[in-house]
Amino acid sequence: MKNQTGTSATGLNAAIYCRASKDATGIGRSVEEQENVVREICHDKGWTVVEVISDNEFSASKYMRKQRPGFTKLCTSVINSLDVDVIVVYEQSRLTRKIEELVDFVGKASTYGTGIFVVGDYDVLEEDDPQWKQRGIYDEQHSILTSKRTRRALLANAKAGIPHGVPPFGYERATTKNEDGKVVNTLAIVESDAEIVRAMVAGVLEGLTLYEVARRWGDGRPARSVRKMLLTPSYAGIRRHRGHDYAGNWPAIITKDEQRRLEALLIDPRRKSTTGPKPRHLCSGIAVCGVCGTPVQHITQGNARSQSPQYRCPRRGCVARKAEMVDDLVVQSLLDHYAPEIARRRALEDALDAEATRAAAEARALRQRFDAEKQALAKRDDLEPEDFADMTALLAAKYRPQIKALEAKAGAVMTNPLLGKLDQWESFTIEQRRSVIRDALEIRIEKMDLGPKKDARVPVPESVTIIPRLEFRTDYMRNQKR
Repeated sequence: MKNQTGTSATGLNAAIYCRASKDATGIGRSVEEQENVVREICHDKGWTVVEVISDNEFSASKYMRKQRPGFTKLCTSVINSLDVDVIVVYEQSRLTRKIEELVDFVGKASTYGTGIFVVGDYDVLEEDDPQWKQRGIYDEQHSILTSKRTRRALLANAKAGIPHGVPPFGYERATTKNEDGKVVNTLAIVESDAEIVRAMVAGVLEGLTLYEVARRWGDGRPARSVRKMLLTPSYAGIRRHRGHDYAGNWPAIITKDEQRRLEALLIDPRRKSTTGPKPRHLCSGIAVCGVCGTPVQHITQGNARSQSPQYRCPRRGCVARKAEMVDDLVVQSLLDHYAPEIARRRALEDALDAEATRAAAEARALRQRFDAEKQALAKRDDLEPEDFADMTALLAAKYRPQIKALEAKAGAVMTNPLLGKLDQWESFTIEQRRSVIRDALEIRIEKMDLGPKKDARVPVPESVTIIPRLEFRTDYMRNQKR
């Protein structure tokens, strides 16, 4: 002790530390109950409580990565305080269930002359006493066994399809009986909310941006929250646990096929995450560097009087082009390639529109399935590069002929519905324009060898490669008309 020797001495200043894990059973003592018991002991011993520190609903096991703010304070500013003579806890395991951490804590207390008193054992922890080490080893082993039981129970519930956690938007908690007649938790659909979920999913699969989906149906949610919500596998009746999928015991709001296509779209590395502000530039994150393939960024160089906005490779600075020149080339290429075909499509019989629209929707769905299966292959750790290439080639041979045939039937009806409205381009928002360009064009900014006296940012059309992603097949529709 700093001021007195022995825990029987009166007049000591005490700091109380309380901790409680999440306890669904209600058997364990809460931090308030621990504090009350410890305060009584301190009063009986004539100690003055100068500080109470609590970590409520914090585990102290070796599996918990979340830092305990109370325990951190105890270790950094209380244990060495001149105003604290003894730290009092309800039981030893409240400090920690990790033996290494406990040894370190007791060693610090000994160094600073601060006592540690355990109410449950009515004992003081002294560095040379082996008993607290034995209890510490037992506490750690008990924590390990408890964690294993918990993991087994969670896995069993997952395999049984029992939901876990807060119900996602569109569902509410409910109960049902399993095959053994036991009442278990499940989810029930809230139909009014489920309709919103279905509309969001349909919007994304039809090519709307997340910003537009959030604006129409998000009810104030930002685009990043909508993305996180739509990636919830529960909507397809799937219980996901540690990367494995099991059939849930609740009704699905969307189909598993829609869920796979949705994941393929929203996890697509070509699709920039919407965690920041709304995009303001037409080709940033869409056009790529022709040297290293990195998506270019929009930057502004120069001073306030002479600014030079440009698209630049952020990885190595391989290429840079004036942004205005690139934007003009991209828009002109888009309109030159697609607008005439759209006009010709409108001149055809209206009776063909329904068939073309169905074919376009099927082509879009096939592309999304193709992407989903490629992503599933990419996640497999057991495939050698050669095997991955072979299996990807087999997928391409399976899907691409079907996609091309459907696109031929679709004519000018494209996978992005906004493509059919290019005559309204000026009224499009920046998100809509970027959505069209992302789906319709492949844009590469090439490295140019222009000599030492020429600026690599000069408006040379040949320095930007623009390739249409989608081919029009109007001959099919003309033949149908005849």
